[in-house]
This record gives sequence, structure tokens and C-alpha cells, in this order.
Amino acid sequence: MKSLAIKIDRIAGRLTVIIDWVGIALLIVSALVAFASVIFRYGFGESDQMIEAISRYTVLYACFLLVGPALFRKQHIAVDVLSNALPEKTHRYWELLQRVVFLVVVCVLFWSGIVWVSDQYRFGLTIFGSSTPAWIPATSVPLGMGVAVLFGISEVITSLYVAVTGNSVNERPNDPVSTN
Repeated sequence: MKSLAIKIDRIAGRLTVIIDWVGIALLIVSALVAFASVIFRYGFGESDQMIEAISRYTVLYACFLLVGPALFRKQHIAVDVLSNALPEKTHRYWELLQRVVFLVVVCVLFWSGIVWVSDQYRFGLTIFGSSTPAWIPATSVPLGMGVAVLFGISEVITSLYVAVTGNSVNERPNDPVSTN
């Protein structure tokens, strides 16, 4: 079981690095597009709503994609004063329960996102004041939650291993952006 937990943890670590770089690229694109939009608006008197929408949606995609890696690195917001006071064995099972709840929530959000996007696509909805199809930005929800489901499964398996054995997997990168 330990080799499976280590293998899953390593795969999740590698996927985290890839998603980090995709997120960074999306944020850079957003900044460049926003800068270009300002230049067009104030330098040339031209403003295109689609350019501004691209800037917003790239940030949206980056944020949803980075939910899973944030869980993997334990970089999420946590109020853990009481849970840290628990006995070690109880704390391990508490961590497992948190991972299971996270997995259930992101599974529900993933499925709801798929239904939401398919409804927007089927009815041909557009974004208010634009001709942009509404399903384009909405796709960020099932995409990001799908990635979070993969990380949630990884976390449940590794947390189950830690809860049962009491041993750590110790394969996680410590840096926000790993260059391994």
C-alpha cells in the first residue's frame, strides 16, 4: 500500500508542477491582454469588450485550475487551532475526513458545472452585453473541479494510508512552484 500511496503522491506532485505553469501562463496572458486593452482604449480610443473578457476569463480559469494543487500543498485557508490540539491518531482521521468531504464537494461542483455548461451551450446563452457564448467562461468550473477531483482522490488515498499506518508519505514538494 505504501508504494501505491507514494506513486500517487508523485504523480500528483508532477501534475501540480504542470498546472502551476499553466496557471502562471494564464495569469501572464491576462496581464498582457489587460495592458493591451488599456493601450488600445487610451492610446487609440478603441475598446473591445472581448479583449477585456479574455483577461477576466484567463484569471478565472487559472483560479479554478489551481484549487487542486492548493489542496495538495496544504496552501488553502485552514482554521486548525482545535484540530491541531487533537491526539495524533484522532488528528490523522480528522484529516482523512476533511479530504473525503473535500472530494464529495468537488465531485458535486464538477457534476453541477457539467450540467450548467451543457445547459448554456444547448440554449445558446451569451454573456450579458456581449456575443461571447456563456459556456466558454463557464467551462472553467467543471475543468477546475475535474482537476480538483483528481487531487481529491489522491489526497483521500494518501490520507487513508497515513491514518491507517501512522507513517507519512513524504513525497511532497515544499515550494509553491517546483522546478524539479
